[in-house]
Amino acid sequence: MLEPFNLEGKDLFEKIGHLGRRVSDETVKMAADVVRVLGNKGIHPGEIDLTERADSAKSLFLVVNMLVQNLIAGPAAIKALHGSLPKGALESIDTRDKKLSVESDD
Repeated sequence: MLEPFNLEGKDLFEKIGHLGRRVSDETVKMAADVVRVLGNKGIHPGEIDLTERADSAKSLFLVVNMLVQNLIAGPAAIKALHGSLPKGALESIDTRDKKLSVESDD
């Protein structure tokens, strides 16, 4: 799930740490850590806990869905809406952003 973000790090633990630096919402990093830790328990041979409660699996799916919404689906929808703005509005926004970029470089 994190591969499209080209995050630095040798493993998922480090990549999630770098994700936390890219997103403004700390809960996104926390959710990724929840998926990593809980998901990790269920994938290693001999470590599957058959007594694990069904609500834990439901919670894990809920967190994965939240991550997809916040990292992929939500931004894609906003980009599509932004791209559909009238040409004049997009040009005005681009001019504003370029001006602010030059001001922040000074």
